[in-house]
Amino acid sequence: VWVLVTISIPIQIWVFDVDILPVSVTINVLVQVTVVLVILKENWNWRKLLTTAAAVSVMAWLVEYLGKTTGFPFASYT
Repeated sequence: VWVLVTISIPIQIWVFDVDILPVSVTINVLVQVTVVLVILKENWNWRKLLTTAAAVSVMAWLVEYLGKTTGFPFASYT
């Protein structure tokens, strides 16, 4: 499923123009997260799954915030 969503992004840009990109990327990320959580649920209990998902979400947000405000580690966004 995720691969099909990823492959469809250039097609969506071709059909709808580049303005569709933020929506396409958001859907792609949500599908990828859903697939990963479904796979992890097969082997993990709910507590471990939700704790890990929360920790990863917080760490990802912190890295994004750090990058946006300081330019570190990926350089300035401007």
